Amino acid sequence: MGACGPEKPPPAPSSAQRIVSLVPSVTETLFALGAGDRVVGISTWCDHPPEALARPRVGDLYNFSVEGILALRPDLVAVKGERLHRGLAGRLPVLEVRDDTLAEILASFLQVGEAVGRPDAGRALRERVEADLESVRRRSAGLPRRRVLFVVDAREGFVVGGDNFIDELLSLVGGDNVARDAGGRWVRLSPEVLVARDPEVVLDTSGTGAGSEPTLIDRLGSITAVRAGAVRRVAETVLVRPGPRVGQAAERLRELVQGTGK
Repeated sequence: MGACGPEKPPPAPSSAQRIVSLVPSVTETLFALGAGDRVVGISTWCDHPPEALARPRVGDLYNFSVEGILALRPDLVAVKGERLHRGLAGRLPVLEVRDDTLAEILASFLQVGEAVGRPDAGRALRERVEADLESVRRRSAGLPRRRVLFVVDAREGFVVGGDNFIDELLSLVGGDNVARDAGGRWVRLSPEVLVARDPEVVLDTSGTGAGSEPTLIDRLGSITAVRAGAVRRVAETVLVRPGPRVGQAAERLRELVQGTGK
């Protein structure tokens, strides 16, 4: 019978020893599990932990060097979701990780732990992060609810929608995401719509800085966040990175949403 779909990757080894990670969150997880010494290549987006930065870079999840990956002789390549790229499918074992929501992030610790033969470490990491999140949840209980706009690209106008871990973290710390119902995880809403929703806090993690072209935030006029001086530009990758530091992200968001941090 002839092939009727994309070629499947070889099965992943039960305990990978040479890993190329195209996913920053997986890179962090591997080091958190004590398997950082097995990481032989990383993506251009990987920036944590510092020990990972000495590894060769092979491009990013969307534009990588197949030859560069093959030269590292990996027995596992970590990718995001079902993104089996041409040139890898059928040639190397692939670990498909989903970590868009908090539940998926916690499950990914177990998945990666199994892949490196450290299931106990995966379970311990999940329990630690769950405890971190619960601690932030308890300390956020009873805090005032604030309407929040979370900007990921101020130039192009992309903001955080619903059904993702950032939206979940905002809710956990007393934030009501004004774009939650926009029909996607990363969405574009017109300035007019956002002005009507009148966020009390705007978090801009795009790191765009000053420029000649007006950004989405420049077009929001005198919304409550602008009048209150609650437009906070925080180019911190931890806030948009699923993985072992998601508890730290929750604590930082609590500070930013509730106005106790800058």
